[in-house]
Amino acid sequence: MKKAVMKKYKNRRRIRLLKSLKARKNTGEQANLEGIYQRIWKGSLPGYVSGKFSDRNVFYSSYLQTYIDRDVSEMVALTDKLLFQDFIRAAACRWK
Repeated sequence: MKKAVMKKYKNRRRIRLLKSLKARKNTGEQANLEGIYQRIWKGSLPGYVSGKFSDRNVFYSSYLQTYIDRDVSEMVALTDKLLFQDFIRAAACRWK
């Protein structure tokens, strides 16, 4: 079931992106550097982009914690989750 949900999510995301790109192509609007930077900085996870969550730092911290607890812990035996979390932040150059 998880795979089906992920596939549906990816398809929806692709459709939204395609519509956005087509709209920009039709209007001839150029992507500006500030807009690109904002998109990279905000990320594109639906929970945050949709406005459901307003605090970016809380959202991404929660997302990272869930990722470590659920996904990473299933793949490897983590002895120190906080150390791994620090590693992920360092690798992403996203210090608190």
